[in-house]
Amino acid sequence: MNHRVLQRRYLLVAAAVIVVAAVAGLLTGNWISARMDARAREREKLAEIDEYQGLAERSGITGELTLDVRPASQTVNAGAPIRLTVTLTNRSMRSLTLNSWIEPYPAMLGSNQLPLKVDIRLRRQPVSYHGDSVIRSPHKKKDFVALRPGESRSVVIDLMKPASGRGRWDMAAPGTYEVALWYETYLSGKYAGVRAWTGMTNPFVVQVTVVAPRGKP
Repeated sequence: MNHRVLQRRYLLVAAAVIVVAAVAGLLTGNWISARMDARAREREKLAEIDEYQGLAERSGITGELTLDVRPASQTVNAGAPIRLTVTLTNRSMRSLTLNSWIEPYPAMLGSNQLPLKVDIRLRRQPVSYHGDSVIRSPHKKKDFVALRPGESRSVVIDLMKPASGRGRWDMAAPGTYEVALWYETYLSGKYAGVRAWTGMTNPFVVQVTVVAPRGKP
């Protein structure tokens, strides 16, 4: 067979191999890209469910994590700050990873993102809360904090400055308010690569007596 004919055939075969490889590479790349997009969508969906509804089963008070609030009672002028020190203590024999977004938030709004629930009553009647639910971007790994066995973490809050300043409790009327606080969350942190503690602590009730400033009824 003519050498030029052989050379031409070799070139045609080589070209065909290159085309097939290119097509295969393109299809493989598209498949990998589609898989990556699907996984990204799955992670986003998981994050949304975990953040706003929670992935953990609902549970009662476990005793692993306890909550304490000080002072147990105080008297303030109407409209003045109402500051409380909230302390979480790990009573278990293992480290607990907690959601660190500790801000006063009305229990009635049922946020799974913000774990510090607050219920305020005056003469046993619920106090109105004026404002909208707070919805934030999903937690990142840095938004969780670990507590070693026996370790505590304290945060100072102001009931007159609820989460993100999105609302307020109507505590203008003079009287003694009963403020119940507890930590409750079902945010597992799975999508963020952590294993967060879920459940609820004991409720703690403090009394806040609001008085009218002098010169006002």
